[in-house]
Amino acid sequence: MENTSTLERTAQVASTHSSSLQSNKGRVVRAFPSVVFKYLLIGFSILVAMQLLIVTEFLNDIRPGRLLFEKFYFDREANFPAFFSAFILFFSSVLLAVIASLKRQDQDGFWRQWQGLSFVFLFLALDESVSLHELLIEPLHNMFHLEGYLRFSWVIVGGIFAVVFAVAYLKFLFSLSPPMRLRFILAGAIFVLGAVVFEMLGGNYFTDGNPDPTTDNQTPTYLILMTLEETFEMGGILLFISTLFAYIKQHYNKLIISVEMVKL
Repeated sequence: MENTSTLERTAQVASTHSSSLQSNKGRVVRAFPSVVFKYLLIGFSILVAMQLLIVTEFLNDIRPGRLLFEKFYFDREANFPAFFSAFILFFSSVLLAVIASLKRQDQDGFWRQWQGLSFVFLFLALDESVSLHELLIEPLHNMFHLEGYLRFSWVIVGGIFAVVFAVAYLKFLFSLSPPMRLRFILAGAIFVLGAVVFEMLGGNYFTDGNPDPTTDNQTPTYLILMTLEETFEMGGILLFISTLFAYIKQHYNKLIISVEMVKL
């Protein structure tokens, strides 16, 4: 009886201690990268499928429904593809900020590079949301009379930034393990292929002037190139997110992020 009573008291104390910890530290929310990434892939697949449907209708001289065109067409702003692109860029920025914080705690010499990457992706997310880069197109186009592959003239600035960024981060890249370095480079190459290379190719086939806002009035070649451009951009970002998940798992195994609410 005495032993039973002692066990009951021990269990009660443990239960009280557990409740105290829960009230002080909050609840632990477990997120599984594989599940998160699966949902991102599902969203990406739906968006690509909708885009292919719209392009197929255009190529067959069928006018897409207004709702389908406005909400899912890759070459429009403030719709589902634009939101998804901005979201995954912002999500990348958050993951990079987490890694930067961990690296700083570990007194890793490259924590500032991780933080810099986080800022870059945050800017890219903002740019995707409000199309800041497109503000450069018309001024540069009118000033230098750029046509053809440089019709979307912001690619000049984007290309220069990509080269400078790559050179500045060479030392950082070589600090990574070879498999991780390869994944970083591959993700970046896919993104730049879409954002810069296919953007330049599309500019050569772009048709100025669009009298009907519910249609595109672009050449079939432009439609295909523009679809590849956006697909490669989103695909590159998703590969990068997958790489960051793998990096966190490799170096930190289990990661619990505690968010404490401050009482005012």
